[in-house]
Amino acid sequence: MKIAFDGQPLLNANKTGIAYYEDGLVKGMLKYYPENEYQLDVFTFRHKDRIEQLQKEYSHKLVLKKCVWLWDRIFRVFTFLIYIPYACFFSGEREITHFCNYVIPFGVRGKKVVTIHDLAFREYPQTIRTRTMMMLKMNLRKTLKRADAIAVDSAFTKSELVKYYNVQKGKIYVVPCGIDKEKYEKKIPVILAGGIYEHTDYERAFTLGADGVQIATRFVTTEECDADERYKQAYIQAKKEDIVIVNSPVGMPGRAIRNVFLDKVKAEGRIPPTKCLRCIHTCNPAETPYCITEALIHAAKGEVDQALLFCGGRAYEAKTIETVKKVIDYFCKDCL
Repeated sequence: MKIAFDGQPLLNANKTGIAYYEDGLVKGMLKYYPENEYQLDVFTFRHKDRIEQLQKEYSHKLVLKKCVWLWDRIFRVFTFLIYIPYACFFSGEREITHFCNYVIPFGVRGKKVVTIHDLAFREYPQTIRTRTMMMLKMNLRKTLKRADAIAVDSAFTKSELVKYYNVQKGKIYVVPCGIDKEKYEKKIPVILAGGIYEHTDYERAFTLGADGVQIATRFVTTEECDADERYKQAYIQAKKEDIVIVNSPVGMPGRAIRNVFLDKVKAEGRIPPTKCLRCIHTCNPAETPYCITEALIHAAKGEVDQALLFCGGRAYEAKTIETVKKVIDYFCKDCL
């Protein structure tokens, strides 16, 4: 099979997370599927130093397809304004071309695969550069239609693609990122965290090569958990649509149960702190949407209508109060 990769993320002097992803993907394919023919599409203008390095890393195993007369940024501007087929820049036969950075350009030959790492830009546009946001708004829907297959890092991203863009589930493949233990020549325990709620999740983690799992949400609704009983009941009474992403005054997103408190913040814009404790040095009490210390104290006291109720993405699946022993026995029934 003839497979091509869009190599632009690999040309940045300072590798981004997407570049590390593509580097691992390409090297993994070369290692585990050596029978295929591979090529890397790169716009080499203004990237001579990196091209030399890429040739040393990959050229003995794949072919570098170069477009030497055009800067990749100019190409991306062209794709916004004029539909110039990608095949005009990169010739040669290919059965599949994989794009690791959200966008499939117009006029790609063969089947097309794209990796969508997350949709954080929808909830947190302030974290995205204006140029990148414009690119996503203009191209993402077209990309999802052009793609023959879509790779995502998590089931959560898959659900968001279905929710926001109405993509067919069968077109999306969840491919979790892993770690190359051989690269570091030592044993590195990998603990998988997030979304471990049922025994099937637990089994899948070890099938993927994890050495252990971290389980959090499942233990909140246990008799031994020292959370207030009303806090636990908020989990049990929650519906799937009640689990929302919130902007924390700490500056990072968090997942919480929608309640009277969050509805009030949304309606009024902010709930001024009763008394600022200066607990976070980056927090401006005159602008913060609410005092996170006060909100968490209310949660600890079980005052759920005034509280920020942090939770896991599957908190709504809690149906009853269990014991820690029962939960442990459930997950470890095949290993004890």
